[in-house]
Amino acid sequence: MKNPATTLRELFEDWQTPDQQAPFVVRGLNQGANGDAYPQHETAINALSDISRALKLLEGEGHRVSHYKRSMKLFIDALLNVPHSWTQPGTQSQTLTPHMFDMLEALEGFLDSNTPRLNDSARRGIEELLAEVTTALEEDDELPELIREHVARVVQTLRDCLEDFGATGRADLKTGLYDLWISLYAASGATTGENQSRWRNFAEKMGYPTASSLLGSIPGVAVSVLQLTSGN
Repeated sequence: MKNPATTLRELFEDWQTPDQQAPFVVRGLNQGANGDAYPQHETAINALSDISRALKLLEGEGHRVSHYKRSMKLFIDALLNVPHSWTQPGTQSQTLTPHMFDMLEALEGFLDSNTPRLNDSARRGIEELLAEVTTALEEDDELPELIREHVARVVQTLRDCLEDFGATGRADLKTGLYDLWISLYAASGATTGENQSRWRNFAEKMGYPTASSLLGSIPGVAVSVLQLTSGN
């Protein structure tokens, strides 16, 4: 899954327009529930929340983040079009500014380059998730064997990484977590009924790795499953 700063930047870029339309028209909010506007704004809100938690976590690990924390006001103002009217044409350019985009791009690089550390609490959370996935593999009789075998291999790879963490205090989970996230959605699409919902729920637990998930700019486990604290 994308770096939340990347997600936010791409949404803001989609909402830029050279003409003088009102913001609620540019963003499709005038279409009501029929379009993608409301899900897009929900995505933007979630991205802002993930960014905030990531900065708090990284600050706890000793990173200097005050510059980025101050920039959050720019991003929030851009999302809410503050202090301008949603119905007045041409106001978006006053919040979707080059400076705001520069700060967002800088934040993208910062989050990509600085990943929270895995600790014992996070490790236990991953182990619990893998145990749940293994149980689901055993109980879903509709799952195609090819997908079942692939998910099982991904689970084993992650368990091997966790064993490395136990031995060395370090673990590279990025690729394994990304593969698991993709595999869970594949499993959801390959089965039906309650099993389909079960696999989708597993995948939806995995979001951008911040205080509510794991590491880097790849999927992690949501805060309901594990909590990251600073230090190893």
